[in-house]
Amino acid sequence: MPDLKKKCKQRLEQDPGFTMVEVLVAMAILTVIMAGMLSFLFGTSRNWQSSQDTAEAIDNARIGLNRMTRELKQSSGIITAQPDTVTFEADFGSGTETITYRFEPGEGSEPGKIWRESSVADGDSILVGQVESVQFDYYGSDYRCDTNGDGVVTLAELNNCGGSAESKIARVDITLHLSAGDDVREFVGQAWCRNCAGVSDDDSSGGDDSSGDGDSDNGSHHSDDGSSGGDDSSGDGSS
Repeated sequence: MPDLKKKCKQRLEQDPGFTMVEVLVAMAILTVIMAGMLSFLFGTSRNWQSSQDTAEAIDNARIGLNRMTRELKQSSGIITAQPDTVTFEADFGSGTETITYRFEPGEGSEPGKIWRESSVADGDSILVGQVESVQFDYYGSDYRCDTNGDGVVTLAELNNCGGSAESKIARVDITLHLSAGDDVREFVGQAWCRNCAGVSDDDSSGGDDSSGDGDSDNGSHHSDDGSSGGDDSSGDGSS
């Protein structure tokens, strides 16, 4: 037994363990490794959430643009025609309803939103959020108003054609720029007002489902087809 104790004492004396400096160095290395792993995990989580938010914003924009083009096709007449606001009447089976699509810019550098305002009770709602800009362009089908002979009757030509320009509008083109993460995506749609007074039979029977589609990539700008889908829900993710 004395020999065993002696051997253990000699072993401990020969192997004194780690010094304080070695322990501190090991802890520092472990801390750096753990910090790197946590930073990677948090970065991955943020990127995943950003991708989810971008995909949701794009889906909402497509749904909202599809609703705008669909309801404009069913309109019975345009009342107000402004670059970022359009007001029209439509009957969806429960009586005539006055609908306005209006762009509200955001504060500072924040993106804005498109409102859908209705004459029916509780009819106002955010249709599309994260919107950088929206442009409504108006065209007629009465080529007697085509003063420059280019085959396109613009709103300016309708204004110079006598009478109410709004009553002569036959087509509304929509261009929507959406803030999607670090990109700005462009969506385009086109609606022939089938029941408007300014639409001839030839116009209302052809081409009203067309919308500008193109997957062209120009820097941070992308173009998507806005007429796909058939959801009646509003386009803002918060609604």
